[in-house]
Amino acid sequence: MLNYMLLNLRLAKTKFLGDESGAVDLIVIVILIAIVIVLAIAFKDKIVELISGWFEEAEEVGSEATSEVTF
Repeated sequence: MLNYMLLNLRLAKTKFLGDESGAVDLIVIVILIAIVIVLAIAFKDKIVELISGWFEEAEEVGSEATSEVTF
């Protein structure tokens, strides 16, 4: 009985240490994050210009909407 439990424990340890299916997923995630960072650095000026345009447009729409409100 004790030998059976020890054998199962060794088998579980071997499966746990030998299973590398999650390692590939982790490597893919790290590579994708690195690609996103490189693209963000490469297109930093365009991204800032785009976001600034959005905020300027939102500010214009907001100021138009509040100028029409009267109490």
